[in-house]
Amino acid sequence: MKPASTATFASISLILLCGFSVASHAQSACKAVDDSPSAFSARSALEGQGATPEALAAFRQLSLNPPRTRIVGGQLTLIADNPWQVALIRSAVPEPTRSQFCGGSIIRNEWILTAGHCVRNAIVREDPTRLEVIAGSSQYAIGGERLKVAAVHTHPNYNQTTMDNDFALLRLQTPMTKGQVIALSRVSTAAEWIATTIGR
Repeated sequence: MKPASTATFASISLILLCGFSVASHAQSACKAVDDSPSAFSARSALEGQGATPEALAAFRQLSLNPPRTRIVGGQLTLIADNPWQVALIRSAVPEPTRSQFCGGSIIRNEWILTAGHCVRNAIVREDPTRLEVIAGSSQYAIGGERLKVAAVHTHPNYNQTTMDNDFALLRLQTPMTKGQVIALSRVSTAAEWIATTIGR
């Protein structure tokens, strides 16, 4: 296995941080800027509290152009554009309902890279029977392939306080038939840990 580059891990980490994107579910636009006297005094209070010029500029920009989606600066995407992306769902919730709580990336047909905080939490508790994976669907709630997890491997140096080494691997019970492995390249101690954990 080739270890991943820093850029690849940064991209994967961003995907994991943002979670699994759902193409058809968007949050309604924010309310228009309130130009009432009370809102004006609230903005004035913000200025009076010593907000930096950058913070005030960002506030003004958001007021003029409020976000229309749940992820600021995000855009709708399809699984064809990100075939390595998977959703992590609660295994206790039977079909046709799915309860998604995190995301991951396919690094082998039987291995998922996710964040340590996605498995060391009150939902999963690092127990493979408490989560399943959805691969090959733009919408976690329908379609795709639902797969059981055989093992959870959290990075041995993961620190929940500092979020250092926020990586975990999920070994699937059976190799997936949908989705696509993300191409990893060489250069990272985290990738070496993955290769060591996988045993290749």
